[in-house]
Amino acid sequence: MKKIISVLLVLAMVFALCGCGTDLRLKASLVEDGQLNEIVEQSSAVLSINADDDGAVVGMDVSIPGMNGIKAILTIGGEGLGFTLPDIDDAYYLVSWDVFKGMAEDATSMDLDSFSASDLPVDEVSEIFSRYFDILTTLIGEGTTAEERTYELTGLKTSVDAQVITVCPSKDAWAQFFTTVFETARDDAQLKSLIEKALAFAYDTTEDLKETYDSAEAFSADALAQFNDLLAQGLANADTIAAVVAGATLELVQKDSRIYAVKGTKDGMGIGYEGYGEFSDVRSDGLFLYMGESAVRILANTFQNTEDAFTTYATSDLFKLEITGTVSKTETTPLGIPVSYLNVIVEDFGFYASADSEDPDTVFEIGMLKNGDEGVEDAFSLTVRTDGSPSEITAPGVEPTYIESMEQLQEIMESIQEKFSAYVGA
Repeated sequence: MKKIISVLLVLAMVFALCGCGTDLRLKASLVEDGQLNEIVEQSSAVLSINADDDGAVVGMDVSIPGMNGIKAILTIGGEGLGFTLPDIDDAYYLVSWDVFKGMAEDATSMDLDSFSASDLPVDEVSEIFSRYFDILTTLIGEGTTAEERTYELTGLKTSVDAQVITVCPSKDAWAQFFTTVFETARDDAQLKSLIEKALAFAYDTTEDLKETYDSAEAFSADALAQFNDLLAQGLANADTIAAVVAGATLELVQKDSRIYAVKGTKDGMGIGYEGYGEFSDVRSDGLFLYMGESAVRILANTFQNTEDAFTTYATSDLFKLEITGTVSKTETTPLGIPVSYLNVIVEDFGFYASADSEDPDTVFEIGMLKNGDEGVEDAFSLTVRTDGSPSEITAPGVEPTYIESMEQLQEIMESIQEKFSAYVGA
């Protein structure tokens, strides 16, 4: 029941913002045969929406074979959020906005004295970042070159004329870099204060941590002790770490403040980012692994902006991934949604969502995909249709029962939950 209310609330908000209203017919189907598919095929749902600048009324009517039908109405207005399930409880409940305001304050009062915006000013974070960035710049010195030349973007299979900055720090430079980083972090009270605040917030928002540690202070002390141990180990082994990364080449390819590539390689192996093109036309970006003269796509995407539509295509060579999306600039569905399509495949599963104008009554369709005998195929689909005519749904014509506290709301929700379970199982 709570899920029904949640769905209604989200959809009501969306359509209230759009200032539109209609009746949406929802229909689901499963590809596999069987009793479950028959039940799904015979089930139906109608979502009625009537929204304007003053608020919204949303109704849901669900029919499932072998079960009592489920009806719910939700309202959004100046006084608050109202709801009723007329077949289960004939009362119309209206929750004051002050109750939700109190919920928000409770949710954000998780010891915000230890983690608040005032305790984490941007200037402080900026100071910490600048301190360690300055240490990083010490690597740029001996062995650094800058030249204008044609650079091959191996992953994107194109080239660009740009400035190529190449940095190849010596072993001693790397050793000094790591030593400075570990020593600075060891004595950095500002950094550790920031970490303590983040740890306190993590403790207050994570139940598993509360089961393991008696207090935020105990968790923070343990985590900081481990952090200090890592710094001590790093400092003791700075020369060893430097020997591992010595010989690595860092490349930055740029022109007119535009970065085309950032790449780090050693002995023909490496990792890097490449980007090329304009978002106003065709733009490609990718993260790649480099092996000799070849590049393997960790994740690469091409975005295209044409006169009629935006399209995107993303893929990977490391695992089965394919993302295809299109949003029309010229066509819309009956509710004014741009005709669009999104298809996502990850390994043997995926999902799709579409809003198509071929069927004038279709608002959108979503579905799950699976890898079948003949490749990727539908496993489940949900179609939402409407003819675009205004909905006749109205707010309940009874005096509301006002809910003024979270405790009162919880009691009512528990009571309705019991009635709901008995009604559905009847």
